Amino acid sequence: YTIPSALKSAPRVPSQLPALLLTATEDCVDPPAKNSLPIYDALTSGCAAVVSVVGGSHCRWADSSLGCQTTEKLCGAHPNKTREMQMEVALKVLLPFLAAAFAGDASKPWKDFQDALHDREAAGDVNVLAMRQSSCATRVSSQISSSKVSAMGSNHDLDADFPEHSQRLVLNSSSLSKRLLTVATMNSTWSEFLVVKPKLQLSQSSANITIVTHAETGPAPFSHSIAIKMKNLASLGDSSEVDNVTCVDLHSASLASALRSLSAEQRRAAERLALPRLRFGADTEWHTGLWVPSARISVTKQQDVLTVTAPKFYTSARLPVAGGMLYCRLLPPEALRDWVLKQLPVGEQTIDSVVV
Repeated sequence: YTIPSALKSAPRVPSQLPALLLTATEDCVDPPAKNSLPIYDALTSGCAAVVSVVGGSHCRWADSSLGCQTTEKLCGAHPNKTREMQMEVALKVLLPFLAAAFAGDASKPWKDFQDALHDREAAGDVNVLAMRQSSCATRVSSQISSSKVSAMGSNHDLDADFPEHSQRLVLNSSSLSKRLLTVATMNSTWSEFLVVKPKLQLSQSSANITIVTHAETGPAPFSHSIAIKMKNLASLGDSSEVDNVTCVDLHSASLASALRSLSAEQRRAAERLALPRLRFGADTEWHTGLWVPSARISVTKQQDVLTVTAPKFYTSARLPVAGGMLYCRLLPPEALRDWVLKQLPVGEQTIDSVVV
């Protein structure tokens, strides 16, 4: 609801920058499901949170306005916190967050923020609607105020949130418009990956999913890949929705993330020298559990063009135990980024800085 659109701008926010999105439980003007949560999903940061002030409202984030208050009444808001109380609760979360964000790569300030958030949640003042913490204590934030940020900061753990983003892309549908989606990732050993299945806990208001991943080597010429077991759209039980997200789509999202980590000059060079040499072929579909030990990413080369084909395993939601699942083996962003850089002239292969 901003001009220009915050949702369209969110993917361009540098991935090493932390983000805190504040909302309120009585905000029916810009409810989280249509505002802060989609922006959270669009951010590439591994350090982000959506925090909702319990009993707060949309209008009480700002000075009193008759027009805003009228709109709130019409949409059914029933706030029980004054404007001053709402701001006080928000500051008890916001100030520790800012202290951590500008404290460099030390872990203690982030622990202080997490403790403050836990205290407010335990007191019933806030609800944490979504949170990612994989890179909160590994950034180099002393450069946030400068015009350049370290590429090590922007590319470290580029793969960390890719499995969660993949699951969210698979379930990107109207079935989730009234549900809060949370995704946890189980990074498994090979023996665990053979037998463990993704889990879904579904209610009228939420969908809680645990996906299962396994890091793998190759295939050449790529450094590594990842196998991801997810829940498919059919698992939500809405027969009006059609599962149409493919492993090709997830590969395209991975490549987009890889390109965002490059400088503008490197992206332009990649468009000339690397991207014309890379194609994602239609998924190879499997219909038995042999996908887990047997299916592999295929890489073929013809006339200097690489075609990457992912194996896909899909099950109907009607199946007992193994129903409602989607598996893909994929090249994550770091693997694609490293391959792209190798296609560039030697002088352009080094990631030294990214302009913000």
